[in-house]
Formats: sequence, C-alpha cells, structure tokens
Amino acid sequence: MEIAHCEVFSAAEKAALQLKLKIEEGDCVFFRCGQMGKSLVKFSGGSAFASQKCKSLRLPLKPWIFLWVTDFPCLNGARKKNKWNAMHHPFTRPKAEDMSLFNEKNFPDVRAEAYDVV
Repeated sequence: MEIAHCEVFSAAEKAALQLKLKIEEGDCVFFRCGQMGKSLVKFSGGSAFASQKCKSLRLPLKPWIFLWVTDFPCLNGARKKNKWNAMHHPFTRPKAEDMSLFNEKNFPDVRAEAYDVV
C-alpha cells in the first residue's frame, strides 16, 4: 500500500504514519498545518467535519488526475446594457496579450490572467 500523491513526507515517515494510523486501502487521511488555534480549526472545519467528509466522499482507489484550467473569459455581461463584471473574481486582470482587445472594448474576447485546478 502506498500513500499516493504525498511529497511532504519521506518514505520512512509515510510508513510510520501507515502503522500509527492503521491506514488501510480505501482510507482517506487529511492533514492540516499551522499554529493551533481558532482560525486553524475554523478554516479546516474541525476534526468532526473532516471525519464525516472522509466517510461520505467514497473516493476512487485509482489516482486522481488534476487538470489546470486556463484562459477563462475575463468579463461577463451584456453588450446591449454595456455592463460587464469580472467572471472569475474581481481581482483578476486581463492577459497582457489581450490588452488591445480590452482597450477596444471587445470585452467578450478578453481572457483573464487566472487559473483553477479541477
């Protein structure tokens, strides 16, 4: 058995974790790091939430394959009303190579300097 996609722990640490936590095939283990306090517990949803989430996820045993999504449209809106809003989030800027489109007010073709992982 192998702890997949974990580059934080050495092989010896992974083996020790498997023994200590009695990790078996199909188990899901989450780690959280930071100074213990209200913000860390609140951010991670607390251990009860994580435990419940693990049981309900029913994750596949095969490795996950992550995909980077790029070239999001920067703005979303209506030409007739000439009202445009950030599509991804308001702190995303247009790609440098699309600034001429932005300056020409060709907003539907402007891509955002943004990405997501799915």
